[in-house]
Amino acid sequence: MFKVDLFRLIMGKGKIQTCSLPNERICEFWQNLTEYSPCRFENFPYIFWLVLGISLFGAYCSIWEYAHIYWFPNCIVHMSRPRHFNVLTIGALRKARLVGAMTMCYVWIMLLYGLIRVIPRLMMPWLFVNAIILIVDFSIWFIDVLTGQLKFDMNAIYSMGRLFCSHVLIGCVRRVYDNAIKNNQMETLDLYK
Repeated sequence: MFKVDLFRLIMGKGKIQTCSLPNERICEFWQNLTEYSPCRFENFPYIFWLVLGISLFGAYCSIWEYAHIYWFPNCIVHMSRPRHFNVLTIGALRKARLVGAMTMCYVWIMLLYGLIRVIPRLMMPWLFVNAIILIVDFSIWFIDVLTGQLKFDMNAIYSMGRLFCSHVLIGCVRRVYDNAIKNNQMETLDLYK
């Protein structure tokens, strides 16, 4: 069995850093953080089924959103928080939403296929797109809050937190898959504990 560490203190050529007296508390914090990480081999079945459910729901929602935008061009587009696009016309915004929904359909389906067939590289497009969305969305939201255009809203925090948690869980499954393939231990991945 192997354990997937979320964080590791590595220094030099793969040697784990030894702690001096001032750094002892920091090292103890990091050791506790890695020890209680959800990204462990023992927790893998629970995280896998949760991620599989998230990916099924995400693929369904992306396909539904694409179909809805395609078949109903005059529909109101719902978003997780209020946004105003003063630069784009309604037609250009609809086309951008259509391209975004199609991209997310492909990314969610690739993630689902990578989960089922144990192909970790197919999870990378979802992780990449999600990281970009998180960074841009958080930056725009933060700037809007600082400039006073938007009030501090827990719904925005919740939607970004949900994306962040999904990102961490899917990254966890990908790391477990990578380590299992690298160590030739695919048969030890038991999904029915």
